Amino acid sequence: MKCKILAMCLVLSMMAAISACETNVEDSDVEGEYAFTLIEFGGSTVAMSMQSDRTNRDIVYFDSRDFANKQGVGKSYFMKLDSSDGTLTKLTVDHLFDDDCTMFSIFPIIDGGCFIYALNPTVDKQILKRFTAEFEPLYEINILEYVELSFHEILRIETYDYNMCGVTDDGDPIICTPDEVFTIAPNGERKDTWEYINETGHNTYIEALVSEGDILRCVYDETLQIIYLSWLHPDGTIEPCAEIDDLYSNVMLDNGVIYVAKDHEQTLYKLNDQGEMEFLLDYSDGRSHRNFHEIIALPDGRFVGKISLGDYIISKRSADEDFSNIDEREVITIATYHGSGFVLPEQVSIFNQINKDFKIEIIDYSIFDDGIMRLNVEIIAGTAPDMIYWGNGREGIIGNFNPEIYSRAGVLVDLYEYIDSDNDIDRSSLLPNLLGALESAGGELFEMPISFYLQLYAGSADVLGTKPGWTFEEYFALLEKYPEATHPFGFGTWELFLWDAISNNYEAFIDWEKGEAYFDTSEFAGLLQMAKAYWDTGPSRLEIKYIQEGKQLLSRGVIFDVSSIQRFEALFGSGVNVIGFPTAKGIGNSFILNGSISINAASDHIDECWEFIKDLLSYDVQLNLLNGFPMNCDALAERLDNAPQYEEAGSGTGTMDSEGDRWMVIYTDATKEEIALVRGLIESTDRVYRGNNDTMEIIEEVASLYLSGDRTLEDAVRIIQSRIQTYVSEKSW
Repeated sequence: MKCKILAMCLVLSMMAAISACETNVEDSDVEGEYAFTLIEFGGSTVAMSMQSDRTNRDIVYFDSRDFANKQGVGKSYFMKLDSSDGTLTKLTVDHLFDDDCTMFSIFPIIDGGCFIYALNPTVDKQILKRFTAEFEPLYEINILEYVELSFHEILRIETYDYNMCGVTDDGDPIICTPDEVFTIAPNGERKDTWEYINETGHNTYIEALVSEGDILRCVYDETLQIIYLSWLHPDGTIEPCAEIDDLYSNVMLDNGVIYVAKDHEQTLYKLNDQGEMEFLLDYSDGRSHRNFHEIIALPDGRFVGKISLGDYIISKRSADEDFSNIDEREVITIATYHGSGFVLPEQVSIFNQINKDFKIEIIDYSIFDDGIMRLNVEIIAGTAPDMIYWGNGREGIIGNFNPEIYSRAGVLVDLYEYIDSDNDIDRSSLLPNLLGALESAGGELFEMPISFYLQLYAGSADVLGTKPGWTFEEYFALLEKYPEATHPFGFGTWELFLWDAISNNYEAFIDWEKGEAYFDTSEFAGLLQMAKAYWDTGPSRLEIKYIQEGKQLLSRGVIFDVSSIQRFEALFGSGVNVIGFPTAKGIGNSFILNGSISINAASDHIDECWEFIKDLLSYDVQLNLLNGFPMNCDALAERLDNAPQYEEAGSGTGTMDSEGDRWMVIYTDATKEEIALVRGLIESTDRVYRGNNDTMEIIEEVASLYLSGDRTLEDAVRIIQSRIQTYVSEKSW
């Protein structure tokens, strides 16, 4: 939701003003009319949105969240920025709302009054309350009376899909849904409505932007990769104004001016009256990738822009102002790929505010066309960044090559040496079985997880028995017993099935340290035969139907907190066996690393890098992670023992089939039994979910020939073994 605030909030006696730290990271000497100063929010503060004071545009307000306490997620406060000197002041206003309201936003009105948006955690009431300039309540609106539940294709749950995006000059709130934009009059009736009818047949989504009464509708056509911009007029008409042929641009509106940020180029433009883009700023400082989210033009021609959740910039006219406060600290670099999540940039910000001698900069290699190859060459040559953040999944660095490849080359630091010599941390303070799963054959540790998820496989104990873990032979025997189980895992595609099968048994198929591949086995041949069940099938199916019909015996699930384990019980009933994926030995439930980090052995700042990693593993940081389970054992114990206190109530998951039938489960507070179950699963897991895009491309290419009948099973196994052996030999040192 767009968040707005009134200047009158400053003078209310009930508000406490707390000074906040301001950090000028660097005045970037970029070409163009403007240059800028980067300002970072301190601590765990994250700026969600911003707006200027409509009576004094030199003052900017940020709707902020403090993520220092999981229990407080959604509790907002406001940061006041004086753009003349960059000073931030914290305004505490949470006491203006009832305890059951977990989030609020303030939308100013031209007469000095405001609307306050308050979200109830039970999601049965989402209030918009009107106040006078003296902060006296006038009336309130329950927005849920104006919108309907809809199924969210990405989140896979039913939700109220709307955006409270601003107010008109008349003081009417403006609501945007995927189908329409409308205003609400003081008597509660709809006053103006602009419908959106998609007659193109293309996949599109819509949003509305509001600035001091101007309403701009943005229609994103994902098929043609075009953004259509139109003005919405009070008489209900829609006036087209421009088209942008770059779907991934970020459109912004302020004081009637349309701004466009091309984040892949990191350049900012404004649209002139002819709909043409005029260059304003290159907002890259030459170091790392940033996204430009919002903008506010100041009266003197400068502007304030929010370029990430936690950072903003103040532009300067290079011809008129002297550049000062240049940061001359030594730079420590971190390599990332496709971003780095919440924890890493936040801790980088904290490090940069505290450390007097060093600062950390993030380099996102996804901005380079050959980013992975470039990083690989730099690691080998010893010129890579000081630290490497591997990310998670197929889109991160970890999906393109693994830290194990370098385990014998001496290019990464053995972190055990630093753990064992540190007075503040030791091996017992970190999850031992996860560390063990990442150890090299020689017992070294070359990467450190920050947090983790669990990837689990479960089914009915009536079918699977109660013993955890099973071999491939036991699994194939079960399929013979249940021939009607044509989709035993319920996966949507054969590619996903094989990816999971290999990633959960990586050590059985590839040994990077020895440089050997093992795909010429009966187990792998059996997996290819199983993949036939998924040949020519798509992901559109309702999981609960497959289970009830006997077509599906197991379910795959990733849990990131205790209550999400309830999904399996909802699918299979009370008797659930979290058995894991079949493996050659052990139990095939896996750790999914929610980011891990390594130190380049060629770095000149290894000690400082270790101090940064150690901070990531500290109790306070680990306890308050937004995503995943902590690596720190004490923080993990606290999160498990008091799971309901740290987990968001009312979340859930669901699926939908091609006919539109839906199934979903809403999670409740975790029980003692569920906490014990998850604790046991964490302690018994002995493997990390690993995948490699290159090897999987080989498998998928050859397997498709077998599945289509163009190759025999024997030929497919032989070709895959030969090609992956060649690949592994080339990549192993």
